[in-house]
Amino acid sequence: MKKMKENEFMEKIKKIEKFYEKELNEIQYEAWMNSLINMNIAQFDYMTKEIFTEFTYMPKLSQVIELKNRILIDFNKKENTEIQKEKCTKCRSTGIIRYFRTIDGNQYTYFARCTCKNGLKYIKSPFYLITDVMEREKNQGQKIKKVENKVTEPNKDIGQYLNQIGINLNEK
Repeated sequence: MKKMKENEFMEKIKKIEKFYEKELNEIQYEAWMNSLINMNIAQFDYMTKEIFTEFTYMPKLSQVIELKNRILIDFNKKENTEIQKEKCTKCRSTGIIRYFRTIDGNQYTYFARCTCKNGLKYIKSPFYLITDVMEREKNQGQKIKKVENKVTEPNKDIGQYLNQIGINLNEK
């Protein structure tokens, strides 16, 4: 991503000054520039929007740096998750495998962690590793059927958990 140039930075600071009707003096301007110039334009624009909604008065540089650090962490997380996704046909690159069992005529939906790289992000989740599940089921003499498209009655707690972390297993 493109880093800001000094003239772009100056324009963006002027926008903040205008919004709060307060100008930075030369020393403040230089301190802001030294602390924030390494951001790219998209990050700085996002930070500016956050400044406008979070602060009633012109924020101090320390507050802006704290906000900048939060924003950079969010941007880095987003970039890393997009980069690290692995294509997997077993879990459709979600890291979660959905399957069901019928016991006494009732259909039960289960979820398990995939063995691919995408499944690693669910190590601390309530999901068992799919190979462990299959081994346990094999020892109990039952066969797992994987559901591709529909689930009759998904486990609501797990379904809500998956929605919270941004996975919709009904998508192909």
